[in-house]
Amino acid sequence: MPQKNNSKEPAMLDVSGTGRASEKHWAAIEERGVYWGINTMVFIYRYFGRWIFTLILYPVMAYFFVAGAQTRKHSKEFLLRAYEFDAQASPFSQKPGLWQSFLHLLSFGNSLIDKIASWLGEVPHKSIEFVNRQMFLDAVEKHQGGIIFASHLGNMELCRAMGQSEHKMKLNVLVHTHHAENFNRVLRKANSNVTAELLQVTSVGPDTAIMLQEKITNGEMIIIVGDRLSVSNPGRNVRLDFLGKPASFPQGPFILAHLLKCPVYLLFCVKESKGYSIHFESFAEKISLPRKTREEALRRVTEAYARRLEYFAVRYPLQWYNFFDFWYEH
Repeated sequence: MPQKNNSKEPAMLDVSGTGRASEKHWAAIEERGVYWGINTMVFIYRYFGRWIFTLILYPVMAYFFVAGAQTRKHSKEFLLRAYEFDAQASPFSQKPGLWQSFLHLLSFGNSLIDKIASWLGEVPHKSIEFVNRQMFLDAVEKHQGGIIFASHLGNMELCRAMGQSEHKMKLNVLVHTHHAENFNRVLRKANSNVTAELLQVTSVGPDTAIMLQEKITNGEMIIIVGDRLSVSNPGRNVRLDFLGKPASFPQGPFILAHLLKCPVYLLFCVKESKGYSIHFESFAEKISLPRKTREEALRRVTEAYARRLEYFAVRYPLQWYNFFDFWYEH
């Protein structure tokens, strides 16, 4: 059940948080050396090419697989859970084991290469299938902004293909990291045509809400992930079944959508055998959380998001990039 909140409307809505994280929280194992790391990857890719980058990637991923006992454990647990939840829809012909866990980590490494290619504008549009493309173009033509719920499944960086289409759409990605401006600087340096911007937003107070509302009014999209809890306030969550076992989902993204009263979409970008497919779906004209039935409404909308995430997680398990105990009860 969701954690109760006695306040009628929070003065400060925690979206992602940057407070001290517990050992079990995803942020406790967040990647380090973000700025120099991304600079190094871009340098290698740009000056040595994809083949050399891939050659370097294999021993690096093998090292992390051997040295990362917790990563192996959580990968194997997730892959097995996804398989047992719906074996008919799974890409695996039998129960996944250590080899599939290594492929899982390797998939994450390969996604980094595709991220860099996307940042540099080197992902050919013909390699991307845009499901419901017309829905996106209609929003662009109407100058209609909104919120997009994404996740850490697949490669969200390919959403830049939406912003860099023939119809420009400004994308704003809400992130928890303090390195947002460093990311923006690296991306602008790599490609001056980047139309997506990372916004470091710890909590949404009146000033931030006004800023986000202005962006939506200007026809821009706000992208926020809904599959990781707040760092500073993980207790503000909704507990519901995910792949057959209770898991915690954050309240923040759904409350934010309620406050901004705008169209809401879902975005999943997954790798196929011949390229990527971007699934852009309508989620709600707007999210309403009436005070009298707020807890029930919040649970209902969170569950709708979880069911779509579950659908893609079963079918693309190697592209699930949450390498922590997703079912840990905070």
